[in-house]
Amino acid sequence: MNRELSIRKVAVLFFSKLVPPILNFCVFVYAARILLPEDFGLVALAVSIIYMLSTLLPSGWRTYILKQEEVSPLLFSTVLWFHVFCAAFIICLIYIFTVISYFSFQDETFNDVLVVLSIKIAFDCFFLVGNTYFLKNLDYNRIAVRSITASVCSSILTLWFVYTGAGLWAIVIAQLSISVTNALITLHGTLHLIKFRLSIEELRKSSSFALSATYSDILTSISQNYDSIVIGIMLGKRELGFFNVANRLSRVLNDTLLATLNDISLPTLSKKLHCKEELRRSFLLTVRASSFIMIPIFLLLGFESQAVIVTLFGEKWLQSMNSLKAFCVILTLVIFGLPQKNIIVLNNESSWWAKRQLVILAFSTPLTVIVSNMGLDFLLVYLVAVKLLFATLSCLKSCNILSLKLSEYLILIIKPIFIGLLSYYISSLICGDVQISKGTVDTLLSLIYKSLLFSTSYMVFVILMEWGFIKPYFSAKIDLRNVK
Repeated sequence: MNRELSIRKVAVLFFSKLVPPILNFCVFVYAARILLPEDFGLVALAVSIIYMLSTLLPSGWRTYILKQEEVSPLLFSTVLWFHVFCAAFIICLIYIFTVISYFSFQDETFNDVLVVLSIKIAFDCFFLVGNTYFLKNLDYNRIAVRSITASVCSSILTLWFVYTGAGLWAIVIAQLSISVTNALITLHGTLHLIKFRLSIEELRKSSSFALSATYSDILTSISQNYDSIVIGIMLGKRELGFFNVANRLSRVLNDTLLATLNDISLPTLSKKLHCKEELRRSFLLTVRASSFIMIPIFLLLGFESQAVIVTLFGEKWLQSMNSLKAFCVILTLVIFGLPQKNIIVLNNESSWWAKRQLVILAFSTPLTVIVSNMGLDFLLVYLVAVKLLFATLSCLKSCNILSLKLSEYLILIIKPIFIGLLSYYISSLICGDVQISKGTVDTLLSLIYKSLLFSTSYMVFVILMEWGFIKPYFSAKIDLRNVK
């Protein structure tokens, strides 16, 4: 019964992660066919700055909630109001930034967008803390209701504002409405825990763990968002618009697949900390399942990026093709990076991880500015290399923590990549390349046909490997099929 209940909860969580991104992305595709790349670039730059400053929120105290056996109203309220006070400070910084208008990209429209978007930080506090409590209690039904409701409200508002000719403000309202809806629903589910109290003693008691985790999260968020800021400032809002469209497409997969992976991985691994053997087994199962499911998706999307971009957005967005390929590589690295980072954080190694992140960012950030002068394509290659370095470091550390041989772990990565490449080669031999000059409908049908061939080939090879016909070519000392 517990196993059936767990499967049902995972299915509900996946559904809650699947529907909102797809719904939002359909609206985004409609908006992209109407609005200009410059509009998307302006909003993307403002959103990146908001996300960058949002890293000042004390996220480590949210992670601390996950480690507790019981969450008292005092602890929950303390973490919540601490977030709210930090959010008020961040909003003041943003307002001062817009008043000074020191940088050349800060025109009146950009400043107005930035001020409006800053409001979402306050609402995000209630959502982030409340959602952590839901994850702690594995309340995936409430998470599903929250995600789908916020997505529906945002989509309706966006369509209405685009239809009425609101321009880029349609995207801004969509961003803000998601935060407001998320906050209201999480408030409804956690209202019994909220008291108007903030305990300095609770903050001090959890500070050793929370400060390290917050520091690590700050550096992680900076590494995820600084590239958009550099592109927007150095290459212009139009180039950032092309970059952002590919980013949004990749985030549909990120929010659907990788966010589900993280929401399952973090609480699951946290419950196995008492036994190193069980922790290692859970980690390997997470990596194995996620890689076999997600890697073929990213491979196919990367190889057929040109056809996907033209089919969804039209030929005016064709310059987004190389950006999409780069994001597919980055998302493939994130598949392994998420469980690895969770292992590091849960084993109180956040300070170690934060120091390494800081060193890499100290060198990579100024180099990003230099490389951006060479053009967007060079910058994309550089960003992939930086992400690979992060993934390699977290891989080595997590293997060390779990006493896991690197060769055993790498086999889990090599298998799906090899099978995916072989499956794509076979599907290309059968149906050839997807032609984008035949019109949107014909291109879409060709893309669907090739995707079906690729998926069929991939599943056949996976089955053959599981039955042992080709498994000897990927021999390893660890057999995860017997892991329960």
